[in-house]
Amino acid sequence: MPSETKRDLESLGTKELQHSLEKSIKTLTNKLEREMRALLPAERLSEIKSDELSNFILNLMTGSKAKAELWEALNSSRDGISLTNQAGEFIYSNHAHAGLFGYEITELLGRHWSTLYNSQHFEHLEPLAPLTDSSAGSWRGEMIGVSKYGDQIVHDLAIAVRTEGGFCFSTRDVEARKRPVFEAIELERKLRDAERKAAIQIMRNAVAHDFNNVIGSISSYAAILAKELPPNTRLSDYASRISAAAERASAVLSTFDDELEPSRKMQEFDLAALLQQTVELISDTYPPDIQIKYEGPLSFAFHGDENIFSRTLFNMLKNGVEALEDAGLIKVSLSREEPHTELAPAPRESIGELRSDVSLWLAVEDNGKGIRESRLRKIFDPYFSTKTGLLGRGLGLMSLRELAQSHDAFVEVISRVDAGTVFRIALPSKLGSHVAENHEPRSRISLKVGSKILVVDDEPEFLEAICDWIMHLDLRPVPITNGSHAARRLKLGAEEFGAIVTDLTMPGLSGDELLKIVRDTALSVPVILVSGNPDASLVKEQYDRVLRKPLTFELLRKALFQ
Repeated sequence: MPSETKRDLESLGTKELQHSLEKSIKTLTNKLEREMRALLPAERLSEIKSDELSNFILNLMTGSKAKAELWEALNSSRDGISLTNQAGEFIYSNHAHAGLFGYEITELLGRHWSTLYNSQHFEHLEPLAPLTDSSAGSWRGEMIGVSKYGDQIVHDLAIAVRTEGGFCFSTRDVEARKRPVFEAIELERKLRDAERKAAIQIMRNAVAHDFNNVIGSISSYAAILAKELPPNTRLSDYASRISAAAERASAVLSTFDDELEPSRKMQEFDLAALLQQTVELISDTYPPDIQIKYEGPLSFAFHGDENIFSRTLFNMLKNGVEALEDAGLIKVSLSREEPHTELAPAPRESIGELRSDVSLWLAVEDNGKGIRESRLRKIFDPYFSTKTGLLGRGLGLMSLRELAQSHDAFVEVISRVDAGTVFRIALPSKLGSHVAENHEPRSRISLKVGSKILVVDDEPEFLEAICDWIMHLDLRPVPITNGSHAARRLKLGAEEFGAIVTDLTMPGLSGDELLKIVRDTALSVPVILVSGNPDASLVKEQYDRVLRKPLTFELLRKALFQ
């Protein structure tokens, strides 16, 4: 090819390539311009969408916190809450609902709601039938369900139909709701029953005392007749028959005593828990301005008669609340240390003996109106009361005497007018046992012929009969029918008596109080208790001899000369 032609062709190719490149660049430039023009609204839209997304996320976070709080509230609710799907299967349950029927939550999910109800109780669910056919509705009532273990569960049930289909169940344990009421009613029943038994016991003691005196008189005179009459005669035989009949009457009376006064039910129980339960019971029934505070351990195992303690605690608290009237403070304490009181020094009264082995103190103190000293001295007497009408039966604080007697406790009442009252009970580390009837003597009694014997009994016939016996023993009886008169006689010259024979329950001072006078004055005069109910003595072990009516001549002789 000629060189000129070749240069022409090269020149033509360069021009075309340049033109093609320019065209492509222009096309790309136009496209870029178009894309740039489209990018501006896209960027603005992106900014808008980013703001919306941010706001949505913030709202979602806020919503999640609320959902978490709601979720926690549902799961910790005391009321049972659960949801079912359209098929009636549980898709949600909180702990209260599952636990009411004895299930774990995971065990309940997927089960049909009807598994919680026995077929025999389905008639109660008849009102639910219309709910299944409607998009809205509800039902509420009391139902009987069946637990995982087959037990009947009485509960309140509320059901609502969900808009998505299925049910929303709300349950509440009826037994748990009513249990405090039932417990209060049962405790009140027990207290009334115990108070009624205490009244019967007091009446029984009075009847036993009188009957034993009568039987004792019959037995005493029969013994005197038998001693005076010639042996192996018809009259001496009659006297023996009278004595035998008196013994049978005494045996019948003892049987009656055993039926009315069964052995104490001593067992271990939580004394601190009993105290707190009694405080709660009293607190729920009196004005809010009366405060009752308990200070002591949450739990304390104690061996004793729970019924006596329950009745005693209730009566002490009730007395304290009534002393406060509308407002005030009652402090209840249980401690191994002797409780301090701001009331001392103040008048006080006590029963029982303060032993050296005290291991527990129980105290109930109020800042009420207090008790006058003249009334304080009678605080433990049967039927004595400072109240009027139905409130004044005088049986409440008799339980303190019963507690002191049955648990070897020391009970003290300290009171100051317009300042308050405190009841303090000292309990020994080990419960003492009752002294056996006609127990072993504390010391030997040495009497000389003609020795004076102070005989104190409020039953004239028995007093005369026992004095006749004493004269048959060549001793000189000094009869007195009143405990206070006997105390005055002892103050005139107690050393002139070789022994004292006393009843327990008498006008004026009791046998226990007479014994205290003798022991406090350090007299060495032997004291013999002769009673139809010697177990009622709070210091029976301090007597030199304890004899039960009806008495025999031989028992009295042995008591005075052995």
